[in-house]
Amino acid sequence: MPRKYKQISKDKRDTIQSMIVSAYKLKEIAEAIRLDPTSVSKEIKRNRTKLTPKDGRDRGYKDCKRLNRYPYVCNGCSHRYNLCGFNKYVYKANDAQRKANIKLVISRRGLMPQMKNLKSLTA
Repeated sequence: MPRKYKQISKDKRDTIQSMIVSAYKLKEIAEAIRLDPTSVSKEIKRNRTKLTPKDGRDRGYKDCKRLNRYPYVCNGCSHRYNLCGFNKYVYKANDAQRKANIKLVISRRGLMPQMKNLKSLTA
């Protein structure tokens, strides 16, 4: 029987965000929201947001090595608010939900050819 894939709900994204901040393990988060740990991991990596300085300039900082492993973000890092010299990434449930909604709308929109392109196709 084929699997039915569903979009992660806003409530589950809120749970992911709060549990990352509280330093829960990936497996514990996955069990709490009844998803596979791989799905949670991909969700965090796909929807993490790079924080930029208030002046908007890219300082050319390198990414922290901790970002290559779970939790993939600085949400629960003890060095987050200290003088960390690395790029900072965070997982925000609201941003993740907004990205998912945009992706859903775009995928359902389909191809919308312009009138001039239609005329050339029918000629």
